[in-house]
Amino acid sequence: MKSVILAALIVAGFSSTAHAEDDSARAGETFIEVGGGAGAVHAGSFEFINPQGGGYIATFPVAIPGVSKVVGNSIVLDRQRRNASSPSAEVSLGHFIGDRVYVRATYRYLGRFHLSGSAAFPIDPAIPLAVAFDQDYDLRGHAAYFGVGYQADLTGALFVDLSAEAGAARLRSVSRQGANVGDPLGHPARTVTNVSAGGELGLGVHIGRRYDLVFKGRADLLGTAMTGIVPVDTLSADGNFGINAGEQLKLHRVTSYGLAMTLRARF
Repeated sequence: MKSVILAALIVAGFSSTAHAEDDSARAGETFIEVGGGAGAVHAGSFEFINPQGGGYIATFPVAIPGVSKVVGNSIVLDRQRRNASSPSAEVSLGHFIGDRVYVRATYRYLGRFHLSGSAAFPIDPAIPLAVAFDQDYDLRGHAAYFGVGYQADLTGALFVDLSAEAGAARLRSVSRQGANVGDPLGHPARTVTNVSAGGELGLGVHIGRRYDLVFKGRADLLGTAMTGIVPVDTLSADGNFGINAGEQLKLHRVTSYGLAMTLRARF
């Protein structure tokens, strides 16, 4: 990444002396911007809703060390992994409504992320042993935004780009339960569409009269993601494991972050 930034600054040095036209006169220009980079998500909390399993733990006649805690209808997951990263990409179509202010529409591939936790259950009152079942959660996200931005030149070639955006995020959730013990079952897949909003801060360089290279960071609030609810009690094919009716996994207060390098073409 340091080499990319250094290359951009070198380009800025050449660019500042290579053209004499005024880059500040951008009013009325339209632009297309494409790029990619690294994305990440963070879930504020990871909930395992399991009324039957929670009741089983809460009413178990013997206290077994290592068993997961229960709060209401939910089992508190152990060993939670609520952060994940993925490649991301975006494309925007925008228009300068002034020399520094622009509007844009953006499609963003947020990425595909793996999060996880574990729930431990007692098996037999006579055996002080808790068996953990991993909860593996795969989240894939896409988003569409309308944004308003402000571009301020620092020098003849370098500029700062600040924007705010709002739109919708489409989040698809798929899970698998108990892969660590050979359980092939999982919760139903589910896709939700949430209101989303955030912003970007970028450092750019003019390359000639019509092109800009922008290195930017962003953050967007995505809302809640969730699997479907298990409709009926289901046993695995070998009869050794099962998944309870009413089970569901939820990710609350999901936030998306990203770093990207984009190329903007103005015309």
